[in-house]
Amino acid sequence: TRPSAMLTKACLMYTSSMQLLIHEGTFLDDPHGRQDALRKRHSTVREALDVAASINAEACMLTHFSQRYSHVSANDVSPVDANNSYPGNWGVACDGMLLPLTKRGMASLLQLTKCIDAIHSNCTQDDKL
Repeated sequence: TRPSAMLTKACLMYTSSMQLLIHEGTFLDDPHGRQDALRKRHSTVREALDVAASINAEACMLTHFSQRYSHVSANDVSPVDANNSYPGNWGVACDGMLLPLTKRGMASLLQLTKCIDAIHSNCTQDDKL
C-alpha cells in the first residue's frame, strides 16, 4: 500500500496519536527499492516510518517484506540517520511472531528485532560450517 495523505488525515481526525501502527515496508529505501515501491504500489521502510511519524504513532511494526530479501535486519532499516523524522519505537516483524500489545512490549520492538537479527546471523553462520 502506498502512503496516503487521505488515510493520514483520517487517522488524525480519529485520534491525535496511536499506540501502534502496523505498516508494510515491502522494500528497503534504496534507489531500486524506491522505484519498485512506486511501480508495484507498495511502501519503502522509510515511507512507513514517515507515516508513523505523521500520525504520531508511539510504535511502528514493519511487515510484508519483498521476497528478494532473505532477512530484513535492524541495520537494513537504519531509521536513525539524519533524514529520519520518526522518533518512536519500531521493529521488524517476522512470520509467526507474537508481540504483547503492552507499553513495555511496544517499547522493546527494536531490542526484539536485534535479537532476531542475532539468531538469524548465528543460523546463517552455522549453515556455512
